[in-house]
Amino acid sequence: MKRIKPNYIFYFSSPRIFRGNSKLLNKLYKIFYVDILIFILRIINQDLNNIAKVFYPSTIFLDNNDDKKRYLSYTLNKYKAENICKLKKFKKIAKFYRLPKLKTGSNYNFLGFYEGENITSIKKFIFDFLKN
Repeated sequence: MKRIKPNYIFYFSSPRIFRGNSKLLNKLYKIFYVDILIFILRIINQDLNNIAKVFYPSTIFLDNNDDKKRYLSYTLNKYKAENICKLKKFKKIAKFYRLPKLKTGSNYNFLGFYEGENITSIKKFIFDFLKN
């Protein structure tokens, strides 16, 4: 079996975002935003010959103090993930960027349009990630 050693990992996985704070939401968001990220970073750290870097998208939503309480489970776990990226043992291989809300199929507005910025708005973040 051939082992694949990527140079870059773009971690864009995310469940649907719900309002509230509950044990179930905390568990769901912890799995997606914290546990899987730690799993990937530990694998990279164990292989001394692997020079992989992880692009971890966070969100500018964390800068909005008004809505944080309504989405507490989500924001708490996103903060945890950002702090994991800042840890001394991971900061060389993990970079997080607070991205704007993007137009995707998951943010279709009840008024009949997609909310957010065009996907090309993340170009500058990806270029920054690749050059560092």
